[in-house]
Amino acid sequence: MNRGFLIFICTAVIVACLPSTDDRKGADIKNFSEDDRGKLSPELKRYVLSKAPEKIQHRLNAKMGEYATILGYDIAKNEFAPGETIEVTWYWQCHRPLDSGWQLFTHLLEADGTLFTNRDDVGTIRNNLLPSQWKPGMIIKDVQPIETPEDWTSDTMEIRVGIWLGNDRISVVSGPSDNENRVNGPVLKRREVILVPEISIPKIKGSVKIDGKLQREAMWDRAIKIAEFKKNMDGSPARSKTELRLMWDDRFLYLAMIAEDTDIVNKIKKKDVELWREDAFGMLLKPNETKTTYYDIQVSSKGIVYDARLPEYRAADEKWNSRIKSKVSIERSTGDNSGDGGKWILELAMPFSSIEISPPKPGDVWRANFFRTNVEGQKTDYYAWSPPMKGDFHAMNRLGKIIFSE
Repeated sequence: MNRGFLIFICTAVIVACLPSTDDRKGADIKNFSEDDRGKLSPELKRYVLSKAPEKIQHRLNAKMGEYATILGYDIAKNEFAPGETIEVTWYWQCHRPLDSGWQLFTHLLEADGTLFTNRDDVGTIRNNLLPSQWKPGMIIKDVQPIETPEDWTSDTMEIRVGIWLGNDRISVVSGPSDNENRVNGPVLKRREVILVPEISIPKIKGSVKIDGKLQREAMWDRAIKIAEFKKNMDGSPARSKTELRLMWDDRFLYLAMIAEDTDIVNKIKKKDVELWREDAFGMLLKPNETKTTYYDIQVSSKGIVYDARLPEYRAADEKWNSRIKSKVSIERSTGDNSGDGGKWILELAMPFSSIEISPPKPGDVWRANFFRTNVEGQKTDYYAWSPPMKGDFHAMNRLGKIIFSE
């Protein structure tokens, strides 16, 4: 059913229809029994109940003529991202069966009430147990995994349901509904979709010498390269080039950075201080998506290290020791130590044993971000692999993904 046809149905005058039931009166109408349930297929038994659940998250008790009541629905969350699948479970109670041809419908409406699309045929019940097959007393557990449209732009999505045949719908005689004989279901908020970068990191075999002399170590040629760092605040291109290389083995995460720099500033000599005020590299690592703990490791262009374990946002435990091996070398364009830059090179190996989880396996995914501070005279730029889009490196929803591959 296309969208234009659906809109036509929604704007048409809906006739309150009472379907013919002459052949279903009196003794012909039998209540649902356990014997009836025993005759159902194993698949349908999961969705047909003898009595209503005691706990239904959202009660509706919307009566559809003399035929059925929508008792309510369960739903796991009240927001969605376009393209995401959300599961809604409707609970219908049959009072009187309908003739053949009548079907359940599910409409997805935009914030202004416009019908965007339908999901009428989604779910086991919709395809295997039509209203004409229901019996009085039957409780139908109508589970719908609804795939939301990828091109949804409205701030909210309202889901409404009912029973239809052609241009007719069963009247909603009580309970929350609109003037088109649709029962009002959940109203979901559209969640902002944040796209973050991801990379696969190759696994290596063989030793890696951490000496800051990147070009002399052939092993680094096997690493994945990240060559696009962007400005922290708005994601625009960085003024100075940064190249990052990543690889791993059973013991270490290896990282190398080449940072072009015309004015290398590195006066800080003390560990675990604010290295981000000078030319420095930083990374945040969050090994477990389901836990709040993450790690902050920084190395200045002088080779000074800052490391902290954060059990939750910004709660830094600076007593934690990452035990990283790191080395920095500087290549100056003037050949002296005047401060005129060329580039500085960092090599780093972080032992997996320094964190509280088992070493990664191929296929494991960590959340991570990589940063660089670039000081030039009175101006300081902050670059990132996945720009936080605000003045906070610790924007956890902007962490990218690193995938440990073979």
